[in-house]
Amino acid sequence: MSFSKPQRSTPAQVQAGFTLVELLVAAALSLIVLGLLLNMLVTTGSVKARSALQLSVDESMRASLELMSMDLRESMGPRVVRAGGSLPGGLATFASGNTSFSVTRMAAENIFRVDAPPGYPTSNAYNNSSTTRIISPNSASKDCDDVFTGGEYALVTTGSASNWVKLHDTNPCTSPATPAVLHPATTITFPYTPQTILGRVDVIHYAIQTVDGVASLTRQIAGGDVQVVAPDITAMQIEYSADGATFAATPVQPVAVRITLTGQRSSGQRSSALTLSSTVFMRDIAVPAPVGAP
Repeated sequence: MSFSKPQRSTPAQVQAGFTLVELLVAAALSLIVLGLLLNMLVTTGSVKARSALQLSVDESMRASLELMSMDLRESMGPRVVRAGGSLPGGLATFASGNTSFSVTRMAAENIFRVDAPPGYPTSNAYNNSSTTRIISPNSASKDCDDVFTGGEYALVTTGSASNWVKLHDTNPCTSPATPAVLHPATTITFPYTPQTILGRVDVIHYAIQTVDGVASLTRQIAGGDVQVVAPDITAMQIEYSADGATFAATPVQPVAVRITLTGQRSSGQRSSALTLSSTVFMRDIAVPAPVGAP
């Protein structure tokens, strides 16, 4: 009878496999690493998506600020429409405040010299007049009918003061033999001088309105349709300065306007909000006198 000795495992044989505990630990570590990597990927994707939204809002707001700045720099006459005074009733909703504003533009080719009132020089003023006589055609060879078709707004400017008028809705011009502008809804009194002019004014209004369920920055020329400048603009704050240094919420002969826009855009569960501000110093442009005016 013979006996064999039991064989001992070599170190290489011992390391050939893993215990159950080791496998479980390795699996747990792998899951943790994969979870961290997945979280990093999700976070990176979310940051990129939010950055894209923010860039989109930023571009819309900067383009909007540039358009408003251009209109402000080209404004003339009263420049900013203010409530009160001789402002016609139809422009009451266009009066500037701290959440909306309106600017005035007047093209030189749409300006007429005012003719002397009846009885001049004994009478040198228009008193409670609903008709203002003009010299037509003007320096741009335009007749009254070329400039006014009805319902427009105009300014009578004497050099020291201006009066708003709203023209007759359908027949603003009298016959060429006695050219005059009719504004029966607004009667005005002003002293006449040979430098007195009357010009059509385009009033441009900016406000935040809800269009198709979306808060948007809108632009509207008085008498025209509302146009969307940029969607997802949720708020606008306007401040005015008469000296270029101190700003207030109401306009009093402003030389500078500060505009602050707030925008917010959403995509799925992501959203991005942004606020931008710009201060516009308006150019010193007076109401242009007609070429050849005395």
